[in-house]
Formats: sequence, C-alpha cells, structure tokens
Amino acid sequence: MNLKGCIVTFDALHTQKDTVSIICGAGGDYVVGLKGNQSGLLADAKLAFNNECIENLKKSGLHYLKQIEKSHGQLETR
Repeated sequence: MNLKGCIVTFDALHTQKDTVSIICGAGGDYVVGLKGNQSGLLADAKLAFNNECIENLKKSGLHYLKQIEKSHGQLETR
C-alpha cells in the first residue's frame, strides 16, 4: 500500500505493533483509540500528553480539543 503522507485511523482492536510498524514503514501516520487494558501504551500516551505539553500546544497556535462524554454506559475522553 502507498501510505506516504496518509493518516490511517483505527480503533483499539487493531492497536498492534505490527500494524503501526507497517504504517510507519510505508511513510504514513496514524491515529488510534486506546483502552485501559492497553496499560503500557495508555501510560505512554498520558506521559506524552501531560498538562505541560497541552499548554505548550495551545501557546504555539496549534489546536487542541478534549471531549469527555458518556457513551455506551462508559465515560469516554477524546
């Protein structure tokens, strides 16, 4: 697949090292959903997007949006 310059989105079910490796290896980027049962990856994401990082994004003029809603009987944060 030609993924150069493309953004691939997928849900938590497909969050696998092999999938991410293929996308990155083909020159693409990705957006993925994370769940609590992926504790290592979720902890890394929380570390990368801490409050200091978010404030720096806002100051730099880049866009940041956080949504919290109840869906399917669970609290979802995006």
